[in-house]
Amino acid sequence: MKQIEVVAAIIHDDEGRIFATQRGCGDMKDGWEFPGGKMEPGESPEEALKREIWEELETRIVIEQLVQTVEYDYPKFHLKMHCFWCHIESGRLTLKEHEASRWLSKNQFDCVDWLPADRIVVEKIKEQARRHKNMAAIHSKDTKPEMIVRRGLWKRGFRYRLNSPKLPGHPDLVLRKYRTCVFVNGCFWHGHHVEVKSEKGEVKSERGEVKSSECCKIPRTNREFWVAKIRRNQERDTEEQKRLAEMGWHCITVWECELKPSKREDTLTSLAYTLNRIWLKDHAVVGQPYPDFEEEGANYLKAAEE
Repeated sequence: MKQIEVVAAIIHDDEGRIFATQRGCGDMKDGWEFPGGKMEPGESPEEALKREIWEELETRIVIEQLVQTVEYDYPKFHLKMHCFWCHIESGRLTLKEHEASRWLSKNQFDCVDWLPADRIVVEKIKEQARRHKNMAAIHSKDTKPEMIVRRGLWKRGFRYRLNSPKLPGHPDLVLRKYRTCVFVNGCFWHGHHVEVKSEKGEVKSERGEVKSSECCKIPRTNREFWVAKIRRNQERDTEEQKRLAEMGWHCITVWECELKPSKREDTLTSLAYTLNRIWLKDHAVVGQPYPDFEEEGANYLKAAEE
């Protein structure tokens, strides 16, 4: 079967819409696709895409990142298509080879008849949009794990302040009496038991991927982005807690997985025990050793025994 390698531009605007074009000729006339075309010998995918968009649309684009490489068997050929996120640098998207075009919002992706290979890319974009929506819905404050810790400590008689803006990292709970800051961390966002950095670089599995953990599953989609994000969060956590320690604060991290129903009471009891130990240590009376006088030395004790 004939092999064809092409590139395609997923051009988006500031409103989150994507640009689609309709074929004007050929076997797949009237089908909708992402603009692009065949790679020429010696061209990189990025070079080919910039050239094709200029030839087809008289527009200069900025290529952001690879979205997906799709392979699809059409009746007469096997297609390999490299698809990139792009935005317009200059130009007006003038149609020179296509019969129509549309800017499609997220809820309009299915309003046109996509070609089969392009449909695969559209589903990928829709999946990423759903994931982004789910991630955006996660609150950074008053999360369920944080509420569990707050209620558990309050029940045990501890009082605290929330999200102190004056301290590095804005700790979730600040207990001034105990000179302690408590961070309630989500396992995914802070990479619990995930090592993404070591002295020699990334810690990888035999397959060459950063290792996930039982409570932090790194998505395979856009994996490099998530690894970099988790790494930044871990580095920021370390730096903020180091600064707090220099200011004389104790730092305690409570992980989301430690607040599951089967572990919750043990975790909260251990947290209360640690806080009490810190208070007792800070308020312990340091006794002075009893002075050793000469007349109360060994001879005195021996005489007493006699």
